[in-house]
Amino acid sequence: MKKITSQNRRRAIKKMGAAAIAAPFMNIVAGGSMARAACQSNTARRVIFYYHPTGVDENWWIDDFTDSLRFGSSLAPLQPYADKLVYFRNLAIEHGLDGDHRNGTIASLVGNSQRSNRSIDVELNEWLRQQGTNEPLLLNYLGFAMPSIINEDHFISYVNPGQPNVGLLTNPQEAWDHIFGPLVEDNIPADKRSLIDRNKAELDALRSQLGNIEKSKLDKHLASLRQLENRLGAKPSCTDMLRPDISNYTQRDVDVLQEASDLTLDIAFEAMKCGLSRVTTISHGAGQSDMNIKITGTAMATHPAPPSSYMAEAHSLSEQYSLVKTWEAQQLAKLVSKLANTEEPDSTCAGSMLDNSIIYVVSPFGLSAPHDARDARHLMIGGAGGAWETGRVVDANHTPHSRNLVSIAHAMGHTSIAPDFGGWGSGPMPGL
Repeated sequence: MKKITSQNRRRAIKKMGAAAIAAPFMNIVAGGSMARAACQSNTARRVIFYYHPTGVDENWWIDDFTDSLRFGSSLAPLQPYADKLVYFRNLAIEHGLDGDHRNGTIASLVGNSQRSNRSIDVELNEWLRQQGTNEPLLLNYLGFAMPSIINEDHFISYVNPGQPNVGLLTNPQEAWDHIFGPLVEDNIPADKRSLIDRNKAELDALRSQLGNIEKSKLDKHLASLRQLENRLGAKPSCTDMLRPDISNYTQRDVDVLQEASDLTLDIAFEAMKCGLSRVTTISHGAGQSDMNIKITGTAMATHPAPPSSYMAEAHSLSEQYSLVKTWEAQQLAKLVSKLANTEEPDSTCAGSMLDNSIIYVVSPFGLSAPHDARDARHLMIGGAGGAWETGRVVDANHTPHSRNLVSIAHAMGHTSIAPDFGGWGSGPMPGL
């Protein structure tokens, strides 16, 4: 028998018409049955590493550790998702050097400030590539409100020991161009376009003849086929998001910062929804940030205090700093909400995207002003595909946060990761 290669499969798919696309679906409508595979047990589908600088204030604490995770005011925007997260206290950010901003930033995803290994986002993305899934698997490294001049103190992602990931995308327009530019329909020859898109009129006509239940089944079937096209190299138009107008801006452009933040998070979400990435790193600012916190449209803008920088307010633990941390939580909650309200696009999986995701919220300190690296407060948001129980607090008892990085790798299926990844301790986080 002639071997069916990827090229042969591509040719076969391209020759199919709407009738062939809908053939398995018609079996469903006619009362037949189709086996539906379940997600791999207790394995997350995607991970987002979400870095915010300078630690937290006391209002980021959880007020009550015994009664349903009641959050302090700075963390309150995430209260609706309390049952979908794990809150860590007493985490140690083991720098191996003084606990300053630079070392804490480097250690966030590397696990140590010596940069003795590549960061966990790169480790996971490369491991996923080696699994032979034929998925595109971009590693999206996005930055918001970054300094106009990036130096090595600002990177959290490292492609090799001591080698920063210079693929950092620091404005919405360049991020959109990098991720979605190659998928723009006008740039793709007709015979290379998605089979679903090419037969859209016929499929819409078929859909109009169906009842609500059958429409839902057809939609799921087409979503599954769309995923197959992605894996075989087709170029579907997978998002309605338009190319942003915001290109170059600085962390002091107060009239732009809110929109730029929203767009950055939207791009990260759309790329994962499209199946273009399973690992995303978001740097919500940089250590020692000079960002002007009087951001238009936020509570900081109307506060009576004079204009100030993120760093100055962090060191004073002022009321304005508390408002900044609340705003960061509000932005993060927008991303969490999108994931929670979007059905998992992998048609073999149940639940929402959030149910099958991990968002690791990491910062280099606990309390900012004393640079407390022995009581860092991190979050794991999302169901992680059932890898661990959520809706609880884990007291890490000063265990190095690098063991959380190992836990995340295991939850993604990468159990072969070095147990001492990051250089502090061995194995996953105890108690998680």
